[in-house]
Amino acid sequence: MMVLAYEWKKLMIGQRGLACLLAALVVSGVWLAATEQPQNIAMQEHRSDYVWCLERLDGALNDQKEAWLQDESEAITEVKAARAEAQESYYSGLTSAEDYESAAAQAGEVLAHERGFDAAFQQYLYVSENPTNRYFLETNGWAGLLSVQTLDFAVLLAVLYLAAAAFCSEYACQMDALLRTTPEGRASARCKVLIVIGSAVALCVALSLLQLTFFAVKYGLPHGDYPFQSVPLFGTSEKSLSLAEAFVAAAALRCFGAVMLAALLLFASVIVRKYALTALIGAAATLIPLIGLPEQFIFRLPLPLPFLLATGFLEGGRFAQGDGGEAIAVFAEVSPW
Repeated sequence: MMVLAYEWKKLMIGQRGLACLLAALVVSGVWLAATEQPQNIAMQEHRSDYVWCLERLDGALNDQKEAWLQDESEAITEVKAARAEAQESYYSGLTSAEDYESAAAQAGEVLAHERGFDAAFQQYLYVSENPTNRYFLETNGWAGLLSVQTLDFAVLLAVLYLAAAAFCSEYACQMDALLRTTPEGRASARCKVLIVIGSAVALCVALSLLQLTFFAVKYGLPHGDYPFQSVPLFGTSEKSLSLAEAFVAAAALRCFGAVMLAALLLFASVIVRKYALTALIGAAATLIPLIGLPEQFIFRLPLPLPFLLATGFLEGGRFAQGDGGEAIAVFAEVSPW
């Protein structure tokens, strides 16, 4: 325990590893707050009207909800036609101003929630394609939380630094020769590995909790027990997960990716014994596939990158229309095995 405490103090305090972890967390949080945009802009811009519709639609689609949507759609169409007719009659001199204003006021009452209804009706078109695992709910929070599929460079740099500093600092000052001759040398190496891997997991968990808090405050995360296919990004997925389970799975995959990256870097640092070369190996193992390979191949590589991205393991197949009108598979769903 004393060796572990000493190694933690040396790496986290003496070599500023703790400051690096906190800086990575802050940078990731600031970047998220600065760049995040709602997935469904109409749902957010007309949220009050959409919530009015959602009060009648929340949950699984049924005949009653479908009938309400059809009735409301027909009512809006009829009111628009009546308003246009009243306007034409008013400008033609066939209707008085009082009658026109009365007709416009009545139309305004019916059309007050039109924008929100349009967003709800678009969601209905999506839900009706597969009502068994697609439910009505506010999706912006879950869509933002689950669709984060970009490499977090702040986390990558923090793991690179910690893994490179753990052993390369000993080689830089030739302390490795002394450690190999001491009874606690092996325990010291084990403690370094434990600290680096534990720090990588702690950083990913903290980042996941930060993202969870951010989206819960900004949009809300209702109905975590609903199927995660309720979010359009995962509509074609055949995996049986709830929204909350999908978040936990994605967070666990990112933690595994961080552990895998840290282990790879620790192994490389013992072999090459240089800060720069260790960091270069880690960067190459993540950035080269990210830049140079199609997404389809990335999620089949035995490397940390696909696990750090995580979301692709949960997605279903994606298709694009070819020149001849045929469907071309852009991304094939990755099976759990």
